Amino acid sequence: MEFKLIIFDVDGTLTKENNSWKLIHTSLNVFEQAKTHRELFFNKGISYQKWADLDVGLWKNVHVSRIEKILNKVPLIEGISETLSILKKKDLKTSLLSSGISIFADKLKERFGFDYSIANKVIINEKGYLTGEVICNVAYNNKDKAINGLLKKLNITFQECIAVGDNENDVNLFKKVGLSIALNPQSSNVSEVADITVTSTDLRKILNYIP
Repeated sequence: MEFKLIIFDVDGTLTKENNSWKLIHTSLNVFEQAKTHRELFFNKGISYQKWADLDVGLWKNVHVSRIEKILNKVPLIEGISETLSILKKKDLKTSLLSSGISIFADKLKERFGFDYSIANKVIINEKGYLTGEVICNVAYNNKDKAINGLLKKLNITFQECIAVGDNENDVNLFKKVGLSIALNPQSSNVSEVADITVTSTDLRKILNYIP
């Protein structure tokens, strides 16, 4: 099988911080309110869109520069630039696919040269303040559906894709792609579903398994 696209999760895969939502909530002193929203979602009391709406609503009227400052402190895994360079030489397209927010994913795309970025878009007004609204492009368990539009655009199949992730919300995608790599997986289930498991603080380690 000739692979054409490699899809990267962000939180916990390219970062050493496995939850950027939690980091923002903690930094803005709204973590306790956000914890209630999380419990509602996992108890099936609200949809993912509603969860995202409630969480981003806690950030209303915060300037985007403050969010960026928080996210700029997130430590990244080693070897991202080098890995991207080698993947490009292999003619592999690269995409970020995150259930986090687009502010962070888009910055990583620009910094490292990923070809595509799909994440949840936080709405910012003309003065740079968050409105408290969010366009939910990637729900918790629908990464396979969220990437579908890009696959159609590129005219490629799931079997022609590689996915790299670490958490339960990567499992649905792992089950569909041609090659799945669990990088520093958060649970044994993620490892069991993945074709390959890699434990490393350097992204270059995945290159050993990419043809």
